[in-house]
Amino acid sequence: MFDVLVFLFEQCQSLGHLPSRYYITEKLGEAGFEYADIVDALICFDELCNFKTPHKELGFPQLESRMRFFSPEEIKSLPLEVRGYIHFLYREKVIEFSEIEILIHAIMKVDSNKIDIETVKVITLIAAWMNQSEMPVLIGDDLLSTLYVKNLAH
Repeated sequence: MFDVLVFLFEQCQSLGHLPSRYYITEKLGEAGFEYADIVDALICFDELCNFKTPHKELGFPQLESRMRFFSPEEIKSLPLEVRGYIHFLYREKVIEFSEIEILIHAIMKVDSNKIDIETVKVITLIAAWMNQSEMPVLIGDDLLSTLYVKNLAH
């Protein structure tokens, strides 16, 4: 699924011109991706599209400090490294509190056997791209490098 998300990110650079899901599915199939991975990636991608709402409009009050506790289901599905990474993104102000929910909601749509830190980085990159969020250069570079480093390892 990681490769499908990377492919979607690279091929759908214009938010105003996203192709239909049928077209995307067809093109991904022609590119040789497995159907199950295509479906998982599109579900995750759709979740991010559905939540493409500026975080200030979601109604969360802006507080200096918040703590987000993971539910038992999230603890079971999200590896410790992923939960720590989400906390890191919030602590470093890469994502805001409301964006944590969007990110976790999208990640939870992925088969728990396929959730790893690289996949979460790509999902984070797609979420930031969809919300046209700015992020610190070093973190942005780290997220972008994930696209290419993992692909070179394959």
